[in-house]
Amino acid sequence: MNLRRILAALLSLSLTCGWSVAQQTERDAAPDRGAQKDEQAERDAAPDRGAQKDEGFWPTRKMVELVLNRYATSAAQRYELDEYQTYELKKKLNERIGKFLSRNRAELQPVANEWLETMLGYEPPSVEYAADWAGRALPILAEFQEVVGGLTAEMSEYLTEEQQVMLGGDRRAFDLAAGFMSGRLQVWKNGQYDPEIDFTPLGEKPHEVTIAEQRELADAMETARRNGMAAERRRLGKPPTEPVVAGEQGSQTPAKQGPRRPTDEWVAYVEQFKHVYKLDRDQSAQADRLLKQATEQRESYLRTKTDEMKRITKLYERGKNKLANARYEKLNVAIGNMFERLKQKLHKKVLRRDQRRAAPDLAERK
Repeated sequence: MNLRRILAALLSLSLTCGWSVAQQTERDAAPDRGAQKDEQAERDAAPDRGAQKDEGFWPTRKMVELVLNRYATSAAQRYELDEYQTYELKKKLNERIGKFLSRNRAELQPVANEWLETMLGYEPPSVEYAADWAGRALPILAEFQEVVGGLTAEMSEYLTEEQQVMLGGDRRAFDLAAGFMSGRLQVWKNGQYDPEIDFTPLGEKPHEVTIAEQRELADAMETARRNGMAAERRRLGKPPTEPVVAGEQGSQTPAKQGPRRPTDEWVAYVEQFKHVYKLDRDQSAQADRLLKQATEQRESYLRTKTDEMKRITKLYERGKNKLANARYEKLNVAIGNMFERLKQKLHKKVLRRDQRRAAPDLAERK
């Protein structure tokens, strides 16, 4: 979900808070520029990482949660996620990224703080220092890519096909950017760090070579995004020229009836599905499993909305039908999307190709 921003969000945890601390320290101590250069040279010459690895900034769980929730909110707007999808995204982001940070704190904290110290300084690090730093950063980046891969695979189960197309494009762009970063770190690790080009202190303009590379990378990422979306359309059996429409919603039960339950419409659809496509025993069992999974997902969602249902009931009792209908409609959006995903899974995972051609009208029914 605009995945290249996840890494930026993680860096923001360290950079934003670390920069605030650095600014306050600078205001309090008011060191002169010459003294800062001497300190930088001393650090480059003999960095004592053993003594410093527990020093510096590390985000609290609350900070991590707030940053990731901000990202999830932004992604929800871009992908037009419903309330349930947004809830799942926030939960999985905090689970996966939170575990990643905890698991890698011993390596990630000194790497992040040393990078921040370098960017706050006035002199570039030595080639040897950059090589050592890059060698420690590479495995962290590699594991982060795996975390993102697992996250996108898991979230795909909650997305409509149109949203999966968007995700396929964003994932391709993220992989390209991560590959570029990995390649650059490998170059530095091999002793080819160029201080004149590669070093850009915070707040200063990058070297013209760096600016050109950034533009090329942005163009390449946009091309990768388009190619990723096209590949995802092919995987889903969609026409290559079909426009991407995120968050397309299926039909919904009238709001005043409340969120629909799969014990009627969903079960009826699956039974009709079995009959129309003449499913064999194994296919019928698979269809029932998908229905069971969707039902459990929906019931889990409704359990989180018990208090909201009570508030809506009270609104009806007070005659505030317009407001109550609007709130019910919001619940129905998430449930309607769950129903659409169930139907998509039935057609993609249960049917053979010849069966899909046998009765195409059912695939269009809501």
